[in-house]
Amino acid sequence: MKQRGRRIAALLAGITMIVAVLCCATLLYNYKYHKIVITPIGREVYFTTERNPDAKTCVPAAYTDCDNKILGSYRIDGRTYNKTHFPHKMSLTASGLVISRSWHSANGFQQQTLVYRGKAYHFRDPARRLRRALCSNGDQEYYIIESTYPMTLCEFANICSKNSYYAANLDMGTYGYGKVNGHIRNWWTIFWRGKQTNWICAE
Repeated sequence: MKQRGRRIAALLAGITMIVAVLCCATLLYNYKYHKIVITPIGREVYFTTERNPDAKTCVPAAYTDCDNKILGSYRIDGRTYNKTHFPHKMSLTASGLVISRSWHSANGFQQQTLVYRGKAYHFRDPARRLRRALCSNGDQEYYIIESTYPMTLCEFANICSKNSYYAANLDMGTYGYGKVNGHIRNWWTIFWRGKQTNWICAE
């Protein structure tokens, strides 16, 4: 029994090592070639506090605090919850994303603004991380823009400004599991998806 247990432990350690090497290799490759992924996700997009496993696209939206409570106000079915945390509100409308100081639809959330009316916001945060944004370009279509290599928020905002009229940052922390058009992003975070409290979904 002990020998069998050692074999299983050695096998698991080997698999873990292979996965770690593959992840590092992927990040290095993406960093070298500076890959940015832009994915149209359709026109019917909504914010929800319950993950929809059947949604074609389902990615984390607003930040959460240490107690896993959503930071900022949000709207579902025309009802507003929570206190304001960021200056702008991200309204999800039939005409695309609208970023403003007031709500423009019955569904939306609060997050950091990356692009406002075609202009990138400037940030002093020097941290380099994988990034994801919800964007709209005035054509009623929503887009997800993702960095596949670590970058600063300022760098990411500048990239988003070349491809969007409005862009809202999306949560890419420890629990940053996401699915875009049926494809899992950062699949190693799938084990923590149950910790995420809110989502952007598209059918």
